[in-house]
Amino acid sequence: MEVDLNGAGADFAVGCGYKYLNGGPGAPAFAWVHPRHAERFWQPLAGWWSHAAPFAFTPDYQPAAGIARYLCGTQPILSMTALECGLDVFAQVQPLGGMAALRRKSLALTDLFITLVEERCAGHGRASRRRAATRNAARRSASRATPAPTRSCRL
Repeated sequence: MEVDLNGAGADFAVGCGYKYLNGGPGAPAFAWVHPRHAERFWQPLAGWWSHAAPFAFTPDYQPAAGIARYLCGTQPILSMTALECGLDVFAQVQPLGGMAALRRKSLALTDLFITLVEERCAGHGRASRRRAATRNAARRSASRATPAPTRSCRL
């Protein structure tokens, strides 16, 4: 789903690359810092990747300018490669309508899946809500979820 951090007035945001950017296990996390804060805040895990001159090998730490000061550690190269492939998919969606088109497709596929489960697995229950507007897991408490089925069904 689309996220407009500037429009929401956000100061900071973090996320995981393995799930939300399709990077797979071990993919790095990401941070977004509003430009008005980028030069003013320090992150607690500063390392040589966030140094202004990492190959100068000076004894003091000078943070890089902008968002680069928030880098830490050595990036896992194989995980970064998978993450890059995941990001390529999002770039390819732009000419087709961007995130809004991707979200419409996601909702349509979920609706199709729910329909097939209802048709082929009647009597097993469903933990997800039928209407997309109320299907957010954050809005659903575990007490309202349908218990897991005890029988299997074939899709």
